[in-house]
Amino acid sequence: MQETIRVADEVWIAVASLQRDHPWRADFTIDEIMERAETANVTGHRPLRSSIRAHVRLHCVANKPPGPRRYRMLLETQAGYRRLFRPGDPCHPGRSTGKHMPKHHEIPECHGELLDWYVAEYVPRTSADTLDPILTLRGLGRPMKPPMTTCSANGRVGNEQNVPEDEPDRRQDCARKANQWDGGEAGHMVELSTIKGILFDKDGTLIEMDPMWLPAWENAAHQVATRAGHPALADAMLRKVGYHRATGTFDPNATLLTGTLPDIIDAWETVLADKASGDLEPILQKVFADASTRDPVPVTDVKALLGSLRRRGYVLGAATNDSTRKMQRMVDHLGLADVLAFHCGADAGHGGKPDPGMALAFCRETGLPPERVLLVGDSIVDALTTRAAGLGAVVGVRTGGTLTRDEEQIFDIVVDSIEDLPALLDGGVVDV
Repeated sequence: MQETIRVADEVWIAVASLQRDHPWRADFTIDEIMERAETANVTGHRPLRSSIRAHVRLHCVANKPPGPRRYRMLLETQAGYRRLFRPGDPCHPGRSTGKHMPKHHEIPECHGELLDWYVAEYVPRTSADTLDPILTLRGLGRPMKPPMTTCSANGRVGNEQNVPEDEPDRRQDCARKANQWDGGEAGHMVELSTIKGILFDKDGTLIEMDPMWLPAWENAAHQVATRAGHPALADAMLRKVGYHRATGTFDPNATLLTGTLPDIIDAWETVLADKASGDLEPILQKVFADASTRDPVPVTDVKALLGSLRRRGYVLGAATNDSTRKMQRMVDHLGLADVLAFHCGADAGHGGKPDPGMALAFCRETGLPPERVLLVGDSIVDALTTRAAGLGAVVGVRTGGTLTRDEEQIFDIVVDSIEDLPALLDGGVVDV
């Protein structure tokens, strides 16, 4: 068995084998793909690596915004469904040069025939299972505020895990909303007077990120690389997740800023290949647990600011791709328990951003309709979560220091920090 095969290549094998065995099917559910990956068991390890589902859901999907990975191996045909990507399919501009199929030497020899089938039979197919040209435009962008140019970004996101029994219809509706163009002229009116709830991101929005987590990330990379017997790989591991230690800078959409722990593990496993020393998750959990004993640093007097918003009648919450335990530590340290009606992390059972689960959980918990909720965050995943959940608006903040000019276009409004929120909300209607 090939133990060092990339997760993306393992996903491609699973979908390719499904398509070859069921040529009458246009696409497959994420759960069907996961079942085939389990059956194929390409690496010979059980259970499957933890990031397989994330690759099927997001990292390998051509018509979704890329993170550090720019694979274009799958196409989302509708919420929760995938098929193999073909050259010429709709693709996010950020993935236009990304890998769309494995090379023969990258996968086990026994699966090489799938590559031959893909080139000879699958790619040449045309009209029978090609998306309608109009439908291919869905989710690839929305008009943005002038004078910036329109930024193509796909908001189609769904979380097939841990969905409450009463939630599928809401999720499907959210996916449809995220796929729609706003239409009209460049620029649009954002109606803030109808907002009743505000959901905040944590790191880079309510608290500063670098003082807490940069040393933890560097320590984690050093520990993992050292245990693997190759301490010099630590810098390469950090670069793989979008952080450049020499300059102290991040790549746009760096996994360390926007991803979950399984995303980081998957990225580091590709660097370490067969050098990885067992399961990385316990090591990272311990490093981050130690780091969480340091006091979080608020970007401003967060308790006073959120208190003033609460007194004005807004229902407040917080959601992070970090753990619920670390979220609770921030709440306790800053004294926010009395002002937050809801707070959770990506491990709370609602999924992580950019999936809509945490935002919809906030709506369920508070009884607010999604269109009455404003999301405030410092990352592109916050904007995509807003679209996916059908929230009323999204405000970007620059305190995280990671938003590019192109990424700012995906937000309805961008301000310097949460200190600008009260004045912004006083305006009621904002012409952007």
